[in-house]
Amino acid sequence: MAQTQHAKLSRRYWIKQVFIIVVVAALGVWGFYDGFYLYPKQAVRFAQWAEWEYLDFLRNPPAGAVGANLGVASIPDPEETFERLGEPGYTRSPETLEDYRGNWLDALAIVNHLEPQYTTYPRENAEEGTVGTAFERHEELQETWGQVDRGNAPKRRSRFDIMAQYPIFVVGIGLALYFGYGLARAVATRYRWDPDAKRITLPGGIDVTPEHVAEFDKSQWHKFYVLLHLTQDHPTHPGKTIKVDLYRHQPVEDWILEMERERFPEESQAARAEEASSGQDEASPPASETQRESGNP
Repeated sequence: MAQTQHAKLSRRYWIKQVFIIVVVAALGVWGFYDGFYLYPKQAVRFAQWAEWEYLDFLRNPPAGAVGANLGVASIPDPEETFERLGEPGYTRSPETLEDYRGNWLDALAIVNHLEPQYTTYPRENAEEGTVGTAFERHEELQETWGQVDRGNAPKRRSRFDIMAQYPIFVVGIGLALYFGYGLARAVATRYRWDPDAKRITLPGGIDVTPEHVAEFDKSQWHKFYVLLHLTQDHPTHPGKTIKVDLYRHQPVEDWILEMERERFPEESQAARAEEASSGQDEASPPASETQRESGNP
């Protein structure tokens, strides 16, 4: 008596699924890293650069810059000032005090630091700790940015750059969970085969033998599915149609074909003969070509 056989997860299927999961998970991790760490960090560094430019302009004002000095560096009402300036975008070639001030406030707005604790001197906050006077702050930033020209300034990240990473993170991780769930379900799905009785046990514990199949519907065979139309005398599912997945597990397809040969031997023999005849016709050249090759007219 032959032992009961158990289907295994198709190698082609699980390799494909694992590859997809790794790719989309990597996409999600990339979005998380950029959106929650790298881009915000770059935005903070750019805000420091913009602050240094602002303080440097105040400490070393060009001729004609009336009222530009470190004494006016503090901005006690950053939100109102930003609105008064018209919420300016970044000015690549600042010239006036308002340009430099607007650039700094714009950079702070991107990192949600448009508050007095980040725009006054001296100040203290959780991110920066204790910051001294405007003169001391300029000296501190001068060590980092004093020798850096505008062409090598930190990369500016807009609010859109940061927010665009959130859906990438959500979609990537969401797809990874979706495909991971599908793979887990496939692993938990069981098919059994009794070679002696030609009986297949489908997921859910449904036993099907050849005599209980009225039709093997292969209309979805190209999609790796077969529909088993059961007879009315099936003990548990009379007259039901069961859709069997042939792709995720092996050798379920072979078992189905063996059941079909057992149930409809004449049709199976005719189908095999037709396939053999078709293969022979494709392998042999037309008669006219054979005659030409042998020299016959």
